[in-house]
Amino acid sequence: MGVSSRRFARRCPRSCPASAISSRPWCARYAWGIRSRRARSQDIFTPLYNNQIPPGAADTIHYAFTVPARQRAPLTVEVRLQYRKFDATYVRHFLGGRGAVDDLPIVTLAVDRVTFPIAGGDAAAAQAPSPIEPWQRWNDYGIGLARKGDKGELRQADAAFAEVEKAGRGDGALNRARVYLREGRLADASSALERARTAKIASYPWSITWFAALVNKQNGELDAAAANLRDIVATNYAEARKREFDFSRDYGVLIELGQVLFERAKRERDPARAPDRDALLRESAARARASPIPPPTMRPRRW
Repeated sequence: MGVSSRRFARRCPRSCPASAISSRPWCARYAWGIRSRRARSQDIFTPLYNNQIPPGAADTIHYAFTVPARQRAPLTVEVRLQYRKFDATYVRHFLGGRGAVDDLPIVTLAVDRVTFPIAGGDAAAAQAPSPIEPWQRWNDYGIGLARKGDKGELRQADAAFAEVEKAGRGDGALNRARVYLREGRLADASSALERARTAKIASYPWSITWFAALVNKQNGELDAAAANLRDIVATNYAEARKREFDFSRDYGVLIELGQVLFERAKRERDPARAPDRDALLRESAARARASPIPPPTMRPRRW
């Protein structure tokens, strides 16, 4: 994840050194994304890039290469996914000096290879079957495309998730609903969620309910959205309870429920409905206060 190179030089109005961050957490309020209410443009930071892959997610990278004009034999390409904890900029910072060597180990997470036949050349040998099931490969590919967020890649993600749905997996329909939500296709999202519920291998009901709540909210069905979110907070799912899940402290759900209730309260404009409006506002505030909001740097970006 990249940030401005001035991040260590300017952490707060007192220009605290980097070592002070542990004792003065408020010094990072500008660098860590909390809104600055003062006219201090030099203290405004923004991410340059973020290549993190959160839990349960995937990523896609597209490479192009030129096949030599005289190539006739099948061409084998091998790819490796490698990971190192810190890049050279951070290593130089905490080791002190430009001459610091980034000798942290590079871990190879995955290796794969594929052989491409060349037109007019020799036939390629049969590819070794992958140990990963096809539906899972399609699903991961679709997730990687969907996380990019561009219109063309969302269409490709929809096609990938359609292959997952063909395999009888509710995950395919659920993820298609997520794509449709991003595109604003609410009717298609509702249909996909219903297919996720009735698939041969259905998606988790709490996931379906969460996205149903988002669809209902965008459709203006605030009472239905609030009912969906209350079900999640109460963990009204036998399988979730069996697995010892407890969604009552999920800050994302609680904040969303608080916002839905607040929007619902704004519709009660008739003075005769003031008690109902006040009850909704009290519940909205209570849900927000119950949310254990972590610092911005600790908020996970989950798929």
